[in-house]
Amino acid sequence: MDSPSNDSSLDTLLALGTLRAQAEKVLGEPVAHLPLPGLSLVEQRQVWERALAFEQGEEKTLLEHLSSEKGFTLPAQDDGPVADFLWSLLLALGDLRIFFDYTDHLTDEALYDLLCREVLPKRVLLPAPGGCLQFDMDDFPTDSQPDPSLLHLQYYADEAFRHQVAEDFPECPLPPVQPLKADRDAFLPSP
Repeated sequence: MDSPSNDSSLDTLLALGTLRAQAEKVLGEPVAHLPLPGLSLVEQRQVWERALAFEQGEEKTLLEHLSSEKGFTLPAQDDGPVADFLWSLLLALGDLRIFFDYTDHLTDEALYDLLCREVLPKRVLLPAPGGCLQFDMDDFPTDSQPDPSLLHLQYYADEAFRHQVAEDFPECPLPPVQPLKADRDAFLPSP
């Protein structure tokens, strides 16, 4: 643990005490000091700031975070090709450390629609420094596959995995393998 040998360490220790007092006020009860082994004082302060923000309900929708943190607004769909504003959106979310995987089963239009309908309205706290939020887009139902548990089997599972699922669940027929509709996952921002 850092020793309070300089002004910045002392300032951080004072800030930790202040954050703890604020947390106690919000919670209405004493908060035990939790030493966080392996974390510097600055990292401990970040943990307390995030915990306090959570307790104070400072979460916003992802769209609100995009607007306040990046000045990003969604264009009208008739403002140009969907692929252009889809990539602008994915890159802006990547800058906020919000990442996506398993998107290749969706066309650009379907992914953009799914992001706008299911992901951007989600209320979240932004990830702590060094952290991230990861969305696996095969967890969301689509028009062509309302059961998201089958999407991975349809588009991403290799033959060994499909064989194992068929063995483990013989009563459930496997969906047919479908070709991917895009080749974007390898190019998406990532942690």
